[in-house]
Amino acid sequence: MRSYFMLLFSLAIFTSSFNGYASTIQISKDTLLFQQKIDSADFYLHSNIQKASAFYSEALNLVTAPKNERLKAAVYGRLGSLERMKSNYVKALEFHLKSLQIHEKHFDSLKIAKNFHDIGIVMRYQKQYDKSEKYLKKAIALRAQLNDTVGLGGSHSMLGVIYRRQKKYKEAENQYLIALSLFTLINDKEEIVHVKGNLASLYYFQKKYLKSNTINLNCLPYLKEIDKKSSLATRYANIARGYQRLKKYKIAVKYFDSVIAISKKQGYTRQLSNNYNGRSRMYYYLKDYKNALKDYRSYKKTNDSVFNIKKTREITTLLLNVEFEKQQVIDSLQFSVKEKNLQLIAESEKSKNRLYSLLLFVIILIGIVLFYVLKHKKNIVETKLKNKALLAKILEQKLGINKRESERVINEKAINLTYKKNLLSFISRLLKKGNTTTIFKDLNVLTIELNNQINKESSQSVLDEDFENLHVQFEKKLIQRHPTLTKTEREICSLILANKSIKDIVSIRGVTSASVQSIRYRIRKKLNVEKGQELHQFLKELS
Repeated sequence: MRSYFMLLFSLAIFTSSFNGYASTIQISKDTLLFQQKIDSADFYLHSNIQKASAFYSEALNLVTAPKNERLKAAVYGRLGSLERMKSNYVKALEFHLKSLQIHEKHFDSLKIAKNFHDIGIVMRYQKQYDKSEKYLKKAIALRAQLNDTVGLGGSHSMLGVIYRRQKKYKEAENQYLIALSLFTLINDKEEIVHVKGNLASLYYFQKKYLKSNTINLNCLPYLKEIDKKSSLATRYANIARGYQRLKKYKIAVKYFDSVIAISKKQGYTRQLSNNYNGRSRMYYYLKDYKNALKDYRSYKKTNDSVFNIKKTREITTLLLNVEFEKQQVIDSLQFSVKEKNLQLIAESEKSKNRLYSLLLFVIILIGIVLFYVLKHKKNIVETKLKNKALLAKILEQKLGINKRESERVINEKAINLTYKKNLLSFISRLLKKGNTTTIFKDLNVLTIELNNQINKESSQSVLDEDFENLHVQFEKKLIQRHPTLTKTEREICSLILANKSIKDIVSIRGVTSASVQSIRYRIRKKLNVEKGQELHQFLKELS
């Protein structure tokens, strides 16, 4: 069962792949066939207009799908040129406008320029020269931007034709010379011959008939070689008119015959009409009135089909409709642009508000940071000031201790000095007595007293040394357990521990009794000595 499903699945994938492949092959075949039809039509356009028309119609039937819209536009443009050559100007304009709408939809500037050029040519044949000039100038502007040398030369050449029709001969010559220089630059022989034909027409209107005919006659061999029927018809007609002006009527009839034959075969209705009229005049000048009347009737018949009020109105209406549709599109676009601009303004305002909110948040954040930084700095400054004050206090205390120590040393020196003075005074009095027995008796008393004093001081020195050792050890304990005690307070604690009375402490420290009482009070408070407990006993237990 599993193998069966796998087989079905593989078959489905193969079928799908084959269908896709077959579809791709079919599309490729259709595209190839379309291009073949277009190439064939282009080949016959100037030699067999009927064949060209059939091939263009077949090509159009191959690109009916919406995805082939641009290919369809290419066929429309060629059909427009074909209908113009057949003098069906309304149809020609319809095809060119359809092609233009598609190319504008796809923003194809190169093809848009070609459409402008072709519409300008249709307007020229309808003798609407102002409109023709307008479209040709549009084509020139676009082609100049795109560096389309061939197209640019063609539009300059056609604009020269319009200026010639308007009898602006100097402007016409300038346009022809620009076109000639462009085609010479790329060595395009066919277009060079075409521009020379236009220059020949200009010289004809300037009554330089011989110069005009010489140029046209020189162009004929190349045009016959490439078998370009429409250009040959135009040259034959121009040569015939040149000979008419030179009053060589029989030669003129010969060239009119040539152009009429080509126009009949190719269906060039306008050329046929104009040249029936021209040949009718030649027969009239040759006094062949029968043929003159016959050609005049043919001229009237064909001319009425080419130029009539109905066709002019149809073309005008068609152009107005196109302009109206364009204006609607422009108005729609302008409305869309305005709406988009309003949306952009609204978005811009929202962005501004978001930016302002962000800026406000950043400012508040900076303010908070600055507040804490300043507060921290303030705390640092206050700490420094406190430390300075504490240091000053410590220095002040040290200075006070040093002062008291200095006073004690001075007092001791003063006592010693007094004692020495008294001793000197006593010895002096002994010497004045003169009685040796008395002197020796007094000296013996003095010696005994001095020995007692020395023994006392020696004993005191030992006691002081012991006290100092005891004081150092006790002070370490005090520092460890009660670091808040000052040096002075620790020294008083050592003296109290040594069982010194307030009077002894006053004598040793060289301070007042009240000062010692105050220090004792602070010591009791810092050591948390309970009321009624002896300080000496507390310190003894502590040591």
